[in-house]
Amino acid sequence: MHAQAGEKPEHKKLVEVSFRLAEAFQAGNLEFNTAARAPTQKPKPAWT
Repeated sequence: MHAQAGEKPEHKKLVEVSFRLAEAFQAGNLEFNTAARAPTQKPKPAWT
């Protein structure tokens, strides 16, 4: 993605790059950050 001095890059391309970076970050985070792999469901209490 390139823009000349004083120009803004195309919005659609910025959005695409942002989403790709977010996907790559999340994949890496889940691989290396064990806390990020916590279950999404709350554990059931033992008394039920």
